[in-house]
Amino acid sequence: MDDGSLLIDTDALIAIGNTGHWEKVFYEVKLTTTYVVERELERHVEEGRNAPQGSPDRYRRDGSQHALDGIDEGSISRVNTVPKPSGRDAGEESLRRQVAQDGEKVDAVFIMDRRGRESIRRTADSNDYDVKTPSPAFPLYIAYDNGLMSKHEFCEANEEIIENEGWTGYRAVEVMWTGIPVDCSEHVDPEHLP
Repeated sequence: MDDGSLLIDTDALIAIGNTGHWEKVFYEVKLTTTYVVERELERHVEEGRNAPQGSPDRYRRDGSQHALDGIDEGSISRVNTVPKPSGRDAGEESLRRQVAQDGEKVDAVFIMDRRGRESIRRTADSNDYDVKTPSPAFPLYIAYDNGLMSKHEFCEANEEIIENEGWTGYRAVEVMWTGIPVDCSEHVDPEHLP
């Protein structure tokens, strides 16, 4: 990746936040999100406060809390998006608006949702911005590439996201490895590889 911003969405933060290597990403890799995404994370923490262990609400809560820790004390910065979107998919929309307004300063956007990735690509393309939308787990690869985790740890964490998210279909698995130049075949179950 170049020296542009690396934007990350709520769901990608939560997915990485639920791996055993979240601190290596959230405290060492320079990521940027929006205040809208931060608010979504805060809402997930509040809504999942009393959720039982193993429940989807607890999964969102735990990953969100780790991401908020990375915002408060780590290497995740925030930008303000104007006008501020609201409603369903507000976090994704805030990233799309950030690309529309400041795309020349954005190198990549990490987002779980296929429609969100397509919307960001269309926005970037229509403005002649070279914004990539690699795997939502690409920040883990950046940590690996910078020597913060071993190849085995990286491969294991990517597989952990696939399992946690229930991404069993071929297309979903393929998205998780998009743009990642690492052969994980020795470390990952073949059904979790493209």
